[in-house]
Amino acid sequence: MKVAVVGSGPTGVAAATALLAHGATVELLDVGHEPEPASAELGRRLREGPPTAELLQELKRSVPKAQQGVVAAARMLFVRDAPANMIEKSRLGSAFAFRGVAEGIPVDGAPLPRSLAQGGLSNVWGATCYPLRAEDYAAGWPIPEREMAAHYRVAAGLLGLDETADDLAAIYPVYSAEPDGSPPAIVSRTAGGLIDQWTRRADALHALGVHFGRTRSAVRKRSSVAPEAATDADIAAGRVGCQQCGLCLSGCPWDAIYRSTRTLVALRSEPRFTYRPGFFVGRVRETDRGSFVDGDQPAGPYDAVFLAGGALSSLRIAADSVGVDGGRRPLLDNNMYLVPGVRVVASRGGDDRGAFALSEAVLAIDGAAIGGDPVHVQLYSYGEVLGRGLRKALGGLPDVIAGVPGRLLGRIMVGFVYLSGADSVRASARVVAGDRVSRIQVESSPGERSAELLQRVLHMMRRHGRTFGFVPLTYNRTGLGFSGHLCGTMPMRPNPGPLDTHRDGRVEGSRALYAVDASTFPMLPAQNPTYTAMANAHRIATAWAVRMRDAALARVS
Repeated sequence: MKVAVVGSGPTGVAAATALLAHGATVELLDVGHEPEPASAELGRRLREGPPTAELLQELKRSVPKAQQGVVAAARMLFVRDAPANMIEKSRLGSAFAFRGVAEGIPVDGAPLPRSLAQGGLSNVWGATCYPLRAEDYAAGWPIPEREMAAHYRVAAGLLGLDETADDLAAIYPVYSAEPDGSPPAIVSRTAGGLIDQWTRRADALHALGVHFGRTRSAVRKRSSVAPEAATDADIAAGRVGCQQCGLCLSGCPWDAIYRSTRTLVALRSEPRFTYRPGFFVGRVRETDRGSFVDGDQPAGPYDAVFLAGGALSSLRIAADSVGVDGGRRPLLDNNMYLVPGVRVVASRGGDDRGAFALSEAVLAIDGAAIGGDPVHVQLYSYGEVLGRGLRKALGGLPDVIAGVPGRLLGRIMVGFVYLSGADSVRASARVVAGDRVSRIQVESSPGERSAELLQRVLHMMRRHGRTFGFVPLTYNRTGLGFSGHLCGTMPMRPNPGPLDTHRDGRVEGSRALYAVDASTFPMLPAQNPTYTAMANAHRIATAWAVRMRDAALARVS
């Protein structure tokens, strides 16, 4: 069995892992943009000690102005609409994650996130990982939980998922082989105090249809190699845990946040695996001799080709391959709202416990409580990061003066409120012929009840501020694609039509072209889809390899 996997993001490496495990020979075709050498050097310098003002300035140069400074922070908190270019995050001073997308994945109608980088958008994601809920299976996910479970367990291992069986397990099952039973590794006093508050008021939260817990994240919290002895190879393989440097949103210098490049490093040591960077895929041709990939280089023949380029890129390749273009395709996204709020009671404690800029605590709200689908809320201790910076700036003043604004900022929380795809923006995509590469035209309109559902969530939190432990102040809208959760352009259907996919991921109209990324989602729950997308990619690839192996054995016997 010889196959091609297109794309090195999380679903591509998950599919490749499954295929190799069942005896296939795998070529991974990837444009594979990498950061500039200066970015790697910046990472090394940041690992040498506390970041200097000069190093922080270097990090800032590549960050869009919409994300820089106190004024930008205030704008994000209190201005109604988030700037569209906020989606283009940099990593260690490099914008490589978005390099070349205007030419390689041209999109008209919206500034949507997409990537041709090695590791794709996992270079800049928030690393939160949640599986499907029981309600999601009931609402239309076509693969039963008993079949998904084994593949979630593999995905959890690839991600190095940090999770515990807390109150949230009543909503989101725990699949890691050895759930972390140690005390919650909460970095900030704010988040730790908030979870303590929720624990004391658990009965009241449950009565409101709310479950809570620490964030489940693909962030290595503990080191298997001492940071001071770590080599570049150790960093790339993810052997060093979080050092609480507070640079999560600028790109972790220690690579403690999972990127699929970590799995790619392991795959490249396998004898039946070949990585082919610099390969732009045009289309897949199916012949009597097998499948051939047309691109900048010849590739093939293959027994099957697995598309893992993302909801937009995989759609474009599939449309050009099976000869279907011009028709409107569904495009699913989660409405995401930035909701600043304040802690009702100040957090207690001594010195700062370190800086961590990703989500630390989460709420799962039952859809029946607000009259819609379930809602997912991720909370960030935004104020503590701001407070540290302000205290440093005011370091020359007496503590009685300098400490006051820092303590006030320390109460600020920011919630990311996600609605389900069914309750979010209405969008569609259409593939049309272009000069060099086909273009994707996008149309969208507001969700009919999105604003109403958000107001119900905010009303609940304000009315029960003591129970939730914080009070929302306002909210900030984000546009289509801001969440990075685009899905569903080639959904799995019981009776697939053109460019739909079968339950096994096969693109209708093809013989052996499979989609394994989130383009196959027929529905989009409120939580981040990456964990489910990886599990589903592993499921599709495993099922294909087992079928091929069994068929070969049957021919021999």
